[in-house]
Amino acid sequence: MANYVRKELPDLRGNGKKKVCYKIETNRNFDSDELADYMSSLGMGIPKAAIKAVLVHLSSTMASLLAQGYTVSIDGLGIVSLKIGPKKNKRTANAYDYDNKLKPSNLEVTGVNLRVDKKFLKDINKHCELENKGERTIKRSKYTAEERLKRAQDYLSKNMFLNINEYAYMNGLSYSVAQRELKKLAEDSESGITFVGRGPSKMYVLSKKGE
Repeated sequence: MANYVRKELPDLRGNGKKKVCYKIETNRNFDSDELADYMSSLGMGIPKAAIKAVLVHLSSTMASLLAQGYTVSIDGLGIVSLKIGPKKNKRTANAYDYDNKLKPSNLEVTGVNLRVDKKFLKDINKHCELENKGERTIKRSKYTAEERLKRAQDYLSKNMFLNINEYAYMNGLSYSVAQRELKKLAEDSESGITFVGRGPSKMYVLSKKGE
């Protein structure tokens, strides 16, 4: 049984038409050890240790092939390929060549694409029973992006640090939206906001001039 929620998106265009999307509620993550244990329990006659070894080898082999510019097909799953883009927070004055093109040294792998096999989707639907767990309305801030930035700057002019919860509360945003927005502001050198710390201790501060 898989649970889902119906989300009502804000009317961004102001035409009275609201968009709706549906999202699966994740139970939890299955790690490699649990996956190998589960596969072994299905009665295939393959020991758990052997399955774990294959999963590790598969991961490293795919990384090597993708790094060489290949795509990798896995029957019943799909085709995996690379995504590349500019390095985050690594741009310098010499990032571009004479043709105003980003130099290779300033590009990196930013993710992978998975073009899913249709059979894989059919197999999922064959086993999947969906249950509605309610509706949610996406919060929309009453402030514009420029106003939210100004409110954050004003807050930091009086306080040393700003965290995600504080930014979300002051602007009427959900935690996830506030997190994404602060991340973008910190990556924008014109915002005047940067961050210190990592993970749970990450805090946002005013950046020094010239940074």
